[in-house]
Amino acid sequence: MNLRSSFPLGVVLALFSISNVIELGDWQLGHRMRELGYVIYPSLDKSELRIGVSFGSPDTPVLRNDVDAQKRLALDACAHLKGDFPWFLDLFLLTETDQFYFNELAQIQMPSWSRSRVVLAGDAAHCASPFFGAGNESGNGRRVRARA
Repeated sequence: MNLRSSFPLGVVLALFSISNVIELGDWQLGHRMRELGYVIYPSLDKSELRIGVSFGSPDTPVLRNDVDAQKRLALDACAHLKGDFPWFLDLFLLTETDQFYFNELAQIQMPSWSRSRVVLAGDAAHCASPFFGAGNESGNGRRVRARA
């Protein structure tokens, strides 16, 4: 029996924020090309830009506490992009922020989603892409009938 429950998907996700230097309002900007993609959208108060970058996982894992290496990896993955996007990355590197997330995406596979009277249902038991719906209840199409 395989007890491993986490399976890497071969994709890294990096999320960070910068000042809304382009005064982006009620729009999102995005681009996808093979293994590389990004999305840029404003915060609720429109003072910051939230930037998400996804790209293929490196051959050698990056240590969780090596933030500088994580930033370099994101820069290297996006180095060939044209237009203004490299400028956003440069601005991010010059900005001291604690709003940075970097991790390889993985899928959790469980032999059972319930134990006794506890059941994972809906979004808690649904493996959706992090780019799907951006907060929509992606698991709401799944219905579970439970008895108390």
